[in-house]
Amino acid sequence: MISPGVTMGVAPIRLLADEGGVLDGLVARGFEVVGPEWK
Repeated sequence: MISPGVTMGVAPIRLLADEGGVLDGLVARGFEVVGPEWK
């Protein structure tokens, strides 16, 4: 998977989806998070 502007990472789902986790931090910084609902 090589696409300009795309970063892929692997992490435990709780690190990503918990309140205040990685996904919330990305949204707070203005990034658009797409995919299944995490909340």
